[in-house]
Amino acid sequence: TRLHVRYDREHFPEDIIFQETGDTQNLQGRYVIRHPWRGKITTDSGREYRSRLPERFERETETLAGLTGWNIETICAKQASFRDTSKEPGL
Repeated sequence: TRLHVRYDREHFPEDIIFQETGDTQNLQGRYVIRHPWRGKITTDSGREYRSRLPERFERETETLAGLTGWNIETICAKQASFRDTSKEPGL
């Protein structure tokens, strides 16, 4: 069974919490965060991460356009608030 969940602050204000049970069956989990880090960055690795974001955004845009056939300019316009890493994304 797979659990696919999409949520935002307006509809689900708390993160999903996984709880360990006594069930001994194998379980694989994956949690994907798709928005960039907005907090203060004070390390070299953090600065490197931030410097790579424009390349990441470009790659994600091209992938989305390739998978959906959507216009790249339209995708970029919708991503504008997420591309500015100096503020909280418009959820």
